[in-house]
Amino acid sequence: MIDFVFLGLVIFAAVYWLAAFASVVLYRRRRPSTSDVAPSVTMLKPLRGDDGQLYENLRSFCLQDYRSFEIVFGVRHLHDPAVAVVERLRHEFPGLELKLVADSRTIGTNLKVSNLANLVRHAKYDTLIVADSDMRVGPGYVRAVVGPLEDRRVGLVTCLYRGVAPYGVAYRLGAMFINEWFLPAALVGTHVERLRHAFGATNACRRDTLRSIGGFEAVADQLADDYMLGWLVSGRGLRAVGRLVLYRSLGQPPPWSDTWLVPLRDVVSFVVGILSFLGRTVRWDDEQFRVRRDGRLERRVETGNRQRLA
Repeated sequence: MIDFVFLGLVIFAAVYWLAAFASVVLYRRRRPSTSDVAPSVTMLKPLRGDDGQLYENLRSFCLQDYRSFEIVFGVRHLHDPAVAVVERLRHEFPGLELKLVADSRTIGTNLKVSNLANLVRHAKYDTLIVADSDMRVGPGYVRAVVGPLEDRRVGLVTCLYRGVAPYGVAYRLGAMFINEWFLPAALVGTHVERLRHAFGATNACRRDTLRSIGGFEAVADQLADDYMLGWLVSGRGLRAVGRLVLYRSLGQPPPWSDTWLVPLRDVVSFVVGILSFLGRTVRWDDEQFRVRRDGRLERRVETGNRQRLA
């Protein structure tokens, strides 16, 4: 009996990976549609610190082949290392609309969302793009992302990405996880059911759509704020569209010689996956949080040798 169970698992795994391979091949053959509509765009870039790749990542957003856009960078305080990078870009591109906002206002436990809520108040245009600071894009990025928003039935455009590793085993394992597990799984998911969530790399929407779901305040306490953003937009009867443009993050792809890391990646992923179910506490930016069943974060505050929820 146990032999048939394992045989079934092996067959299921083989069918899944064939489906994943087919999904990737179909994606590679797909060409993004173009649109002559080019609304003015505000890109919101929440920042914290400089990982050594920040300048090149942010610079790629300044090199867009697009008629009218601005970039609003946000930090919580002016002594953040990211400020120097933004100032360097402002001197390098004096003809671009590059704004820097320093605001420590907090609307929830997710500080990135608080940063975004502070940034959107300074947005000049009504077409908004939220992009993570560790993404690196090509010159056609903005045009490809905002194109689907021409259809008023589309409420949100989200994007996948591929990971690349500059150096070190840890970075390479992370990139392999993104490229060989997350990306194929996400592509398979788009064929199984209609996309109802969003990915964190890039999300684009109209300002009125964001307001209709309650703004960034609606996800201010969510750990998976990007996922919930797409879910709330879908709940308004609007479509979430996967604009499957792959963006580059950090350095160059790992060489084929790193294939020996595949079994190590599988073991680490399995162990971490099992351990993730054993607790509800996460550490984020040197702070501890408890994750509630609905995905909301609760900050843990230390009082002497004991901890309590804030």
